Amino acid sequence: PMASRLPIGRSSWRAAAKTTYVVWSADTLSPPKWERMLEYSNPEPEAVVATVKDPNPVTGEGRYYRVTYVP
Repeated sequence: PMASRLPIGRSSWRAAAKTTYVVWSADTLSPPKWERMLEYSNPEPEAVVATVKDPNPVTGEGRYYRVTYVP
């Protein structure tokens, strides 16, 4: 998984066809304390660009996000 720090509380990635992902968030990477934020499913038969919004965005420096695939 890749982590990125975003100040706007939104993350996008290319979601493969008929897959499910978990989006995690952390306020720091030193050390990281990942918390499960939400689950995203792409039921479509083709890949799509998925965009999710943090339901509890932070102000200031932002928050780190990572997306993991659920087999």
